Amino acid sequence: MTSTPLRTGLLVDDDTLYLRTLQRSLARRGVETLTAT
Repeated sequence: MTSTPLRTGLLVDDDTLYLRTLQRSLARRGVETLTAT
């Protein structure tokens, strides 16, 4: 059984390394994100 994320969001930045790092950090806190560069 998978848990559903508490929140979802869109991250927009031109620094892809920062976006990936932030996305992983938020995922550990139950936030599902999509990225746009």
